[in-house]
Amino acid sequence: MDLTPPSTGVSSPPTWSSSDVTLTLSPTDALSGVGSTSYRIDDGDVQEGTAPLVSGQGEHTVEFWSTDVAGNIEETQSVVVRIDVAAPSSTGSVSPAPNGPGWNREAVTVSFECGDVDGGAGVVSCTEPQTFGDEVDTTVTGTVTDGAGNEASVQVRCGST
Repeated sequence: MDLTPPSTGVSSPPTWSSSDVTLTLSPTDALSGVGSTSYRIDDGDVQEGTAPLVSGQGEHTVEFWSTDVAGNIEETQSVVVRIDVAAPSSTGSVSPAPNGPGWNREAVTVSFECGDVDGGAGVVSCTEPQTFGDEVDTTVTGTVTDGAGNEASVQVRCGST
């Protein structure tokens, strides 16, 4: 006689991923053995297997459970998978604004404004403002990185005399 339902473990998803995530479901049953393991992603169709593939931008809920050979059904468990495949954004500016030919006669500060898509992992780093007080003709690169490791860069030319 087997009255105890099976138990299913799940691999830990990353906090955020920049690509598809395949989870590993690990069912166990001490007596009659595991009969099947099922899962559902984002309230979709129920599927059988132990390797759910989660894809697409956003936050996804994976529900899973196992049934043993005796017919005992495990209580449904769930895990959240967050995927951010979109690059963050960055824009740069020079202050004060240069004259018509693109030059300043005083110190200039190059600043960057960084953002991430709605539902994304959020910005974790953005290039800090840089000030140039001496004569300079340069291009400054600003880089933004989100919590999933996606990066984007923008270049800003500045010149002062």
